[in-house]
Formats: sequence, C-alpha cells, structure tokens
Amino acid sequence: MKADSLNILEQPTAEAVHFGDAELATAIRRRVGLQIFEVRDPGTSAADVFDALAIAFDFPEEFGHNWDALVDSLRDLEREPAMTSFVLLVRDAERFWLQAPRVAAELVETWLSVAEYWRDDGVPFHLVFIW
Repeated sequence: MKADSLNILEQPTAEAVHFGDAELATAIRRRVGLQIFEVRDPGTSAADVFDALAIAFDFPEEFGHNWDALVDSLRDLEREPAMTSFVLLVRDAERFWLQAPRVAAELVETWLSVAEYWRDDGVPFHLVFIW
C-alpha cells in the first residue's frame, strides 16, 4: 500500500489487510476520520498477540485471550461518531512474520472475518502491517 492510496481505508472492503512502511504509517496517522489503534511489538506467540491487542484496543479485563474471544471483542468495538474507519497498525511486522508466521496468518484470518462483519454494517475495518 502506498501513502497516496489511503482512500481504501475509508472503504468497507474485502481488501482489509495491507502492508507498508514507516512513511505509510505516518500518512495514516495524519489522516482525519480514522480510528487508529497501534501495536508496536506483536511478539512471537498467540498469547503475545492477545496481550498486545488487549492493550491497544483497551479490551475489558475479562477478555478471554483466545481467537474466539478476539473475534467477539473486535466485533464489539465502540465506534466514535466522527470516525469513519477502524485501522490497526502493527509495527515490526517483518520480525513478526519471520518469527511467528502461523500466528500472523491466524491474525489475518481472524481480521478478515471481523472485517466482513463490519463491512456488512458499512464500516471499514483495516489491518496494516508496517515493515
């Protein structure tokens, strides 16, 4: 994804997973109307990912720390009236994909499932891996 193609982040689309660099992350953070969440180090295990996402999204204490609980929690996000899109930035993505490819793939699969749920409501829901 290039910084000049950020309009897709405002679209409820099946193309909900993207890859980019630090320049893209900066452009996304400057974009008005996006509800941005960020994970700086996703770790190398599913447990690490659940912990990082629980912090980034401020999940309740009773968050179950498993893939089903993640789906439920992401479907239950509060949407700010002025926000048009949900965007999760995952930094240090190259290390994540190299050290935990199965966990990364499961995150993508989970994300796409939730993006489909939000798309049915007309809400853009995007994941951007930052290299």
